[in-house]
Amino acid sequence: VEAGTLLETRTEADWFDRFGRVQRDLDTYQAQIEAGKSNVTASMRVVNFFLEEGRVELTEGTRETLRRIEKEYNEGADWVGVSFGIYNGFAALVAFLLPVLAGFTNRKTTHAFSLTMGAIGLISIYFITNPMMILVAMIGVGLAWASILSLPYAILAGSLPSDKMGIYMGIFNFFIVLPQILAASILGFIVGTIFDGQAIFALILGGCTWILAAGLTFIVDDVDDPDQKAKQAV
Repeated sequence: VEAGTLLETRTEADWFDRFGRVQRDLDTYQAQIEAGKSNVTASMRVVNFFLEEGRVELTEGTRETLRRIEKEYNEGADWVGVSFGIYNGFAALVAFLLPVLAGFTNRKTTHAFSLTMGAIGLISIYFITNPMMILVAMIGVGLAWASILSLPYAILAGSLPSDKMGIYMGIFNFFIVLPQILAASILGFIVGTIFDGQAIFALILGGCTWILAAGLTFIVDDVDDPDQKAKQAV
């Protein structure tokens, strides 16, 4: 009996805790509507709360609307998995073609081109209305990802002394990991405050940083590049 009472009390406390969070979300939505915002995005926390909790009475129309939102969310989540598969698969395939492309141009141009294609892919998602077109955008992202995992290391390797290759490669990796940690730390805050909860703008921000990186690539010295060696010889 005591265990049953404890479980019931804990369940009651959990329900009120969930209700408090949902109430804050609803207050936020109400404020957005009163401010004249026509497109208000409901969180799945709110949708799931009203669909799962039997304590809240809903009209059939409201329940059908929530079920439709839940269905669309699940379909979108499934499509995310497909998109990830496309860009990872394309990255694996195109990785073998990057040296060929670099042979026709050079490694800096190839890397800058790949980053630009990835940036276009990320930014274009904002304008896409047909889910199938997201797969096309992911091809650009996959190209950028393949280049990010290979060409910067190839460019850097030519400038490093062989006896300290591991040390400098490790330091270089810091500048990959630290931005990831920074993004994980502040992107949630930026999306919630500056972007008003619209995560799509985080993708646009990522695309803009890739364009910036593509431009900065051209100021890097690739000492193993034949054109660079020819200029140094002259």
